[in-house]
Amino acid sequence: MLTTILADAINLGLTKMAESCPGTTYAKLAWLQAWHTRDETYSTALAELVNAQFRHPFAGHWGDGTTSSSDGQNFRTASKAKSTGHINPKYGSSPGRTFYTHISDQYAPFHTKVVNVGLRDSTYVLDGLLYHESDLRIEEHYTDTAGFTDHVFALMHLLGFRFAPRIRDLGDTKLYIPKGDAAYDALKPMIGGTLNIKHVRAHWDEILRLATSIKGSDAQWNENSR
Repeated sequence: MLTTILADAINLGLTKMAESCPGTTYAKLAWLQAWHTRDETYSTALAELVNAQFRHPFAGHWGDGTTSSSDGQNFRTASKAKSTGHINPKYGSSPGRTFYTHISDQYAPFHTKVVNVGLRDSTYVLDGLLYHESDLRIEEHYTDTAGFTDHVFALMHLLGFRFAPRIRDLGDTKLYIPKGDAAYDALKPMIGGTLNIKHVRAHWDEILRLATSIKGSDAQWNENSR
């Protein structure tokens, strides 16, 4: 089983791995891969590793497991896999894939998803917080600028998370408040206008229905945000 997982991890392939490992065969590795290595089994195994670290006393020196951050990392696809990649000018002209990873304040990567390089990171932020299988109880989450949108801010609040992105060019960002700016004197230079509260109230039931559906896994956030 470990040999099969290693073949996946280093992208060697089962044929070359079998040739490199005396005592095993391609047929045996292929059977293990077909029956035991799937996305859901990887997720379950990852949760067990994260939980083991979470319960270890030493992990408490780094954090209590209630805060996390997420970011994407792009990997180029080459050779036979080149046709499976996508191009994003941000990463150059070569096709690739992005791995979007959530990591806890105890340095445990509790959720990883292969995502489309052409979509904004914010599309996948909530998925990792809601659908991981570990015992972590995340309360506060951090991202970079690509990880936030107004929609993510709103749903984070409705779903019980505190969202604290690191926003580039913060001085150019405008805030929108419920009513007059008299109560926000220190923030006046950043206030761009007021919210349409009547519009929010008119659609409040629909907003709550969306949040409930996302939390209940009936509709994953990345599918609703496109």
